[in-house]
Amino acid sequence: MITKETDSKDGKKGLDLSILSKMLLEKKKEEGLSLREIAKQIGEQSHDSISHTTISRILEGKEVDMGTIELIGKWMNVPTATLLNVDKPNEELWNKLQVVFSQHPELYKIFNDFIDGVMNDEVASSILTEIVAYAEFRIKYSKEYGQI
Repeated sequence: MITKETDSKDGKKGLDLSILSKMLLEKKKEEGLSLREIAKQIGEQSHDSISHTTISRILEGKEVDMGTIELIGKWMNVPTATLLNVDKPNEELWNKLQVVFSQHPELYKIFNDFIDGVMNDEVASSILTEIVAYAEFRIKYSKEYGQI
């Protein structure tokens, strides 16, 4: 999944949550809901608590965890991908991944488990950056020393 990133006030890259913020604000205004009422409705629907301060943070454009974004999407009946302003996936890349996964099913399980971990805030997405950097190093090293 490819997402648009924006620079935050502290210079860090993050997900573009402008669509989420805009849609949440529109629903808040249309239904005349307070932040506490929104949090209560989401909690009742999902049986998972969410605070009014989290709703406030979203409206201010601050980052929240993926689980919270999913809860809000379910409450608003809007797909998470829409809320995250996700670009259309790169079909060529996706096709290549499907070939690799079909040839190496163990990789599919590893990546699927990893993505689930990131989506559930159990694994930091930065770990993938480290894994890719290591893989690039190993590939370069192996090519240089004839190990591929």
